[in-house]
Amino acid sequence: MKSQIKLKNLLLFLILISGIDAYAQPCFVVGGSGLRRGCAPFTIALDTTCSDGVTSILFDYNYDGSYDPNNTSSLPSGLSSSITHTYTEPGIYGIAMVGNFNGSGAGIGFTNWIEVLPTPPPVFNIQTCANREVQLTIVDNAYERYEVNWGNGITQNVAAGSIPLTHFYAASTNYAITVTGIYDPGACGASLVQQVTPLSGIPPIEIQEVKVISKRDIDVTFQTDNNFLYQTEYRTTLETNYSALSSSQGNGSAITQSISDLNTENQDYIIRVRAFDVCGNEILSDSIYTIRTEAEAQDGQNFITWEQYAGTKFQQYTLLRNESPIATFDNLSSVSYTDLNVFCKEVYCYRIVVETGTTILTNSISDSSCVIAFTTNIPASLTNVQPTIEDNKQVIITWENADTIAVTSYNIIRTALDIESGLTEKIDTFSVRDDVPQLLDANVSLGDGETQYCYTISYTNFCDNTAPSTKIICPVFIRVFEKQQDNLLLTWSTYESDPNGSFAYILEKLDENLQVYEQIPIAGLSQSYVDENISQDRQVLRYRIRTIVDLGTGIFESLSNVLTFEQPFELFFPNAFTPNDDGLNDSFFPKGLFIKSINLVVYNREGQVLFSTNNIDEGWDGNHNGTPAPMDTYIYAVESEDFNGNSFARTGTFTLIR
Repeated sequence: MKSQIKLKNLLLFLILISGIDAYAQPCFVVGGSGLRRGCAPFTIALDTTCSDGVTSILFDYNYDGSYDPNNTSSLPSGLSSSITHTYTEPGIYGIAMVGNFNGSGAGIGFTNWIEVLPTPPPVFNIQTCANREVQLTIVDNAYERYEVNWGNGITQNVAAGSIPLTHFYAASTNYAITVTGIYDPGACGASLVQQVTPLSGIPPIEIQEVKVISKRDIDVTFQTDNNFLYQTEYRTTLETNYSALSSSQGNGSAITQSISDLNTENQDYIIRVRAFDVCGNEILSDSIYTIRTEAEAQDGQNFITWEQYAGTKFQQYTLLRNESPIATFDNLSSVSYTDLNVFCKEVYCYRIVVETGTTILTNSISDSSCVIAFTTNIPASLTNVQPTIEDNKQVIITWENADTIAVTSYNIIRTALDIESGLTEKIDTFSVRDDVPQLLDANVSLGDGETQYCYTISYTNFCDNTAPSTKIICPVFIRVFEKQQDNLLLTWSTYESDPNGSFAYILEKLDENLQVYEQIPIAGLSQSYVDENISQDRQVLRYRIRTIVDLGTGIFESLSNVLTFEQPFELFFPNAFTPNDDGLNDSFFPKGLFIKSINLVVYNREGQVLFSTNNIDEGWDGNHNGTPAPMDTYIYAVESEDFNGNSFARTGTFTLIR
């Protein structure tokens, strides 16, 4: 638009100066006459010899119809045929000449415009084809014509907009192709060089992988060359015609093309890739067949089958489990595998990979077939199940689990038996934490040993299979069978465990702090003991059975309940005494067992206190205030406490005899 305005202004100027006297006009030419073109930087030559009577000359080299003194350049006086000016930027420029001629004053002379041209490098594409054929396409139309130097001594001139040029080379070596853009008129321009190596043929197609990724989709991965186009073709094994995907330009690396809307669950497909160039040459890859895999979960194993590969150049099968290889087969007819290394409830996904080819190897990979493993194997019963009683408060049962599968729950049945009658009192069922191989049962009554608690234990593992229950498990429970004068008959229940190792009983006597002060080994497997002449020093007797169990691999000690037998408090007073200093019955005082404290008071018939003491070993000697009391009947009152904290109070009468 700017060039059009400039041209319009110049034409108007020519009309305006057409009336000036020819002898008074400045005159100059630019290297001749007419339109002048050249590439930047462009130098022009001005000839002013056509002007008469020049006294001084000024030039405006960028005249656009309005004279600008700032754009002028002074010249020496007189005419010249060798004035030059250089334009450095592309554009269209007008030139105005201002001077004095024959004393007639200033005049303006105008010649045609100057076109200074840009010199962009030509834009062109080179594509190599088979048979050392190269196709060159000039993309731009900046120049009127182009010169192509093919780099092998052959040059070719073409006009702008020419169809792609084709050239054949004699060798597959490197050539430098130079394209030069040329202006006409102007005979100038710019060049660009590109290197090319002609190809003797299309490289063999390297299909790396054909992978079924779902019931509807297949991915095809292959190596490409950036000189060629590639197109994936496919059909079912029941069809004869191939369908094709859109072609893709190679990029010098591997690309993946996806085929969708298929039925890979029920159909096998044949895949191939076509490579071609812009010159019409093409080659085909080997045909690769898809393959299907099916997995079936069986008891304790997974059974995997696949089709025999229908294509050619078979090398081997590789079976993948969860994307990791677990087995390879080099026999084409090997089409099944039993996976024994599975764990219940785990998800296993299997693929078969077929390796085919000779110099170029291709993997045909099936879709995944997934199953959840299971087993119905009954786990083994618990072993080394051993019961004991802790601190006379709770039953503890420990065990070992030989099963390698994790336990989800232990199932325990507790039975309470009345030892006297042999009748079942209560049955409870409960569970314990799956991560602790022991039972802590505090919901038991252990004191008198009349109730025996026994247990059976089973468990359910992670595979939802339940082990058989153990045999009955019972710690020993000791009780008093009967008391005969100074003898105490003790009996206890049988120790039961699983497995039943050899064992022996030890009767233990305990103090008030449950510390053992005497141990009595029991002969054989007897379940009774008579404690003769029981201690008169301990009001409370404590007994326990310690069972020594020999497991063959170690010793286990099981404790029974602690049996507590409380001997009764006893306090005796004489009904008469004789304070005659004969050493026999000279004082009135009580006798008894397990007396911890006493407060004794003696009264006469009038209620007068004659004697009192807190010392169990101190009695009344029959005197009051130093005077012997008369023979009579007297009254006593006593308050006492035994070693178990029990309090007793009694009153009675006795006779003083002199």
